[in-house]
Amino acid sequence: MSHQFQFDPASRLLLCQIEGVVTDESLREYYRDVGRYVQKIQPSAGIVDFTGVTSFRVSAATIRELADSPPPLKDPKVPRFIVASADHVFAMGRMFELQGDRTRPLLQVVRTLAEAYALLDIREPQLEPVGLTAADEQS
Repeated sequence: MSHQFQFDPASRLLLCQIEGVVTDESLREYYRDVGRYVQKIQPSAGIVDFTGVTSFRVSAATIRELADSPPPLKDPKVPRFIVASADHVFAMGRMFELQGDRTRPLLQVVRTLAEAYALLDIREPQLEPVGLTAADEQS
């Protein structure tokens, strides 16, 4: 699995696009990484896009574990989206949404990136790649 973070300064949207084979361990790794990006950027909205996933080998136990853990975006008023076009990934996203509803009340699972943009009222995001410095990595 690979994941790339991008940021739109105008809307303060943090987007992560995930591609390839997703496993329990790679999803946990993403979850650790996203916390560092959130801390650095302080986004006003977040999207994780799973449309580039070729295989999703994540257990229900891992989904529940991550949903029960503290969210990287601490503020419950920050909208966040999971984009999942494949039915089984969508179902796992819904499980995460329902399990984590207490700490992520504005999380929604949608089928397309365009749908997430429309719900955020973002027309043409100017996404820029975002990386972490060595200091960010230590956080």
